[in-house]
Amino acid sequence: MRILMWTDLYWPHIGGIEVLGRQLVAELRQRGHEVIVVTGQAVEQLPDVDELDGATIHRFNFRAAMGQGDVESFVRLRRGVAALKQQFAPDVIHLNGVGPSVLFHLATKDAYRAPVLTTMQQNIQPTEPTGPQSVMGRTLREADWVSCVSDELLEQVHERVPEVIGRSSTIYNVLQLPEVTPQPLPFDPPVFLCLGRICADKRFNVAVDALAQIAGEYPDFRVLVAGDGDQRAALEAQVARLDLSERVEFCGWVPPDDVPQLINRCTALLMPSRREGLPLVGVQAMMMGRPIIGSRTTGLTEIIVDGQTGSIVAVDDTDGFAAALRATLANPEATQRQGKAARQRALELFDWNRAVNAYCDRYRHLIEEFTHGRVAMCAS
Repeated sequence: MRILMWTDLYWPHIGGIEVLGRQLVAELRQRGHEVIVVTGQAVEQLPDVDELDGATIHRFNFRAAMGQGDVESFVRLRRGVAALKQQFAPDVIHLNGVGPSVLFHLATKDAYRAPVLTTMQQNIQPTEPTGPQSVMGRTLREADWVSCVSDELLEQVHERVPEVIGRSSTIYNVLQLPEVTPQPLPFDPPVFLCLGRICADKRFNVAVDALAQIAGEYPDFRVLVAGDGDQRAALEAQVARLDLSERVEFCGWVPPDDVPQLINRCTALLMPSRREGLPLVGVQAMMMGRPIIGSRTTGLTEIIVDGQTGSIVAVDDTDGFAAALRATLANPEATQRQGKAARQRALELFDWNRAVNAYCDRYRHLIEEFTHGRVAMCAS
């Protein structure tokens, strides 16, 4: 199969979708498929055309064109994307996430007709437009199939865009099982981990406020904050203001290959997010036998079994988060059991080959239906 993979950002940018995207593309190449990646430029300028894992990466400066409202740049990029689609002639187009750049896919859908699989990676905010003329609404309605990364997200999509009910399904977000052996949870001292992009949606500030509440009761705990983002300076200032600087280490971005070892250093993963799809950070923590203290939001409530593989707390509930932290530290044996249960749940739910097979099967079905549809049109 000839697969065009579309994603807002791609390696070397680091994030759950970017890491998953690279692993998926590499696996598809190993299975003999021809893959190109269409992605955007971020702040730093990367090569417009690049090679990675046997796939060609085509980068377009989508953000600059949209952010500046530059009509000339928009038209030039639209022509470039249209020409690439015509030149590569994909059997199927996979939109791995619905970000701003999909506007350029929609603007070039007539340049080359191919079936489209759209993967929803994030839950839909209550104020986010999903009407027929919105980018989100058009992307979902015009897709030949919509896959969602969790059952809860699938239900939400069905509620907001009921037109896709008959052509949508769940394919879990999964990463390859790490080769690193999970180590026992440390309690001397206990270590909490916040891992991911430091942005408003991750709500790491809630975790810091909760940690400050228990600091007097548990003087030995340590915290690792791994990642970067536009809220890092504010989070560092909050840590200093709450007199936690000696306990909290800001690690910056961690290479994906080093993440399992990082998780091995922690007692529990903290995820006070207000928005997720199905967080790959959480999946990785479960694979490494770590319980998760997370918020009651889409995706997290699907991977965490409250009281068995971790704790679920209301979004922005600092007191509730502090109570969950206390429970984690007060009963190390129960926390160890939660970690073991988390790993077992991960092994049962998040199988890499099953997820890739699901994508490949869906590609084939879409291609067959598209081909039969064209044959039927020609015959009529």
